[in-house]
Amino acid sequence: MAITVVTAGIQGPPGPAGNGYTYTHNQTTPLMIWSINHNMRKFPHVDLQGVDGVTLRGRVDHVDNTTLTVTYSSPIPGIARLN
Repeated sequence: MAITVVTAGIQGPPGPAGNGYTYTHNQTTPLMIWSINHNMRKFPHVDLQGVDGVTLRGRVDHVDNTTLTVTYSSPIPGIARLN
């Protein structure tokens, strides 16, 4: 039986600098499909939050590098934070 030793606490080299772009989409009208034009020219990570602060789960589809949609099972308002 082979034993693997892993040394923790060693930091690797820094990754490439990000572009620093973020975008917040406020969906005030409850909809099943949110269409978000962010113009970030990338495929951002999306965090979804309800108006009550609860994390939402929706299906995110990147249409292209400037637009995405979020689909829910019922109409809902909330916030999408993209970075």
